[in-house]
Amino acid sequence: MKALTLIPKQIKKDYLIRRYEDCITVNSPAFVNINFDDHFKIEEMPDVISIENNICKVQLFRNTKMMHVTIYK
Repeated sequence: MKALTLIPKQIKKDYLIRRYEDCITVNSPAFVNINFDDHFKIEEMPDVISIENNICKVQLFRNTKMMHVTIYK
């Protein structure tokens, strides 16, 4: 899976994003582990990059170093 190629370089640098065999980690400003599953997707919007699976959604803002995490029940 070429998940990290969908995320711009500056966003990867600002949020310390790393890819592992079965997940992506976002390390700044908070640590979030996003596993690859059937619902995994990355969406790019003008102001936000959204990384989502069936458990959580992490939104990374472009102009401000701010992260929003939603945990699904």
